[in-house]
Amino acid sequence: MKTYSEKLRNPKWQRKRLEILQRDDFTCKLCGDKETELHVNHLKYTGEPQDAPNEDLETLCKVCHALKHSLDELHIIKTASKVKDIYGNNVLVYRDYLGDVFFAHYDSKCNFDYSTPDYGFNKKTESKLSKLNLLK
Repeated sequence: MKTYSEKLRNPKWQRKRLEILQRDDFTCKLCGDKETELHVNHLKYTGEPQDAPNEDLETLCKVCHALKHSLDELHIIKTASKVKDIYGNNVLVYRDYLGDVFFAHYDSKCNFDYSTPDYGFNKKTESKLSKLNLLK
């Protein structure tokens, strides 16, 4: 029996993956990033990866994909933005479907730290988050 990572190397999945990336204009559906490594996320698992209906697949950047898999399934992300805090640390700011805003520091390997309470942002970053309705 093939492992999941072996199934993702199947040419049929690779073709489907490219189709979804093109459909989504090579853009993360959560944060709008076009520069970070992109993944195709299964919203539901229904057998072989390439057999998933297109509506059950979405393009996510590496960071948003890692975040989605680190949260429990009741905590669904509606929108997100990757920014730097005043110390130069990476922060993912996201809003769930209940309207609550959350902050998480992350490193280059997409390890998240939800425990850091102090987030300071410069005016430009605050303005960006405000326009996206991502300030508490």
